[in-house]
Amino acid sequence: MKMKIKPLILVVLAISTTLGCTPQQATAPTGFFQPEFFQGWERSYEEEEPGGSFEVYRPSDWKLPAARYRNQFTMNRDGTCEWLVLHPTDRHYFVSGLWRIDGKTIHFSAEGVEPVSFQIVELTETLLRIDVL
Repeated sequence: MKMKIKPLILVVLAISTTLGCTPQQATAPTGFFQPEFFQGWERSYEEEEPGGSFEVYRPSDWKLPAARYRNQFTMNRDGTCEWLVLHPTDRHYFVSGLWRIDGKTIHFSAEGVEPVSFQIVELTETLLRIDVL
């Protein structure tokens, strides 16, 4: 059974295992994004509009209120990524995978989990706002 990863119901931290990602597999056009994109991001539910369609993320070192679970992911310049997967018994875990660009859409993929796609709505050094597809 595949887990549905609602983007970013997942991610980040470089402690996760690599799923056979080689430099040949992991190619991404780094000129497409600002340098701020390539870091760890953590979801900030408190800043989202009630009933809105966008998810708000802050850098991983941002001071956010305590929460039982927050979506997390890390984007790397080489086309690799990690994200935190929500587990039903609170045994959340990180997966490593690849990301790619298709037009304005970013796709995450990893072995054993359902792919995730989103579009960037806003990006600054301290804010990432996305539209999950």
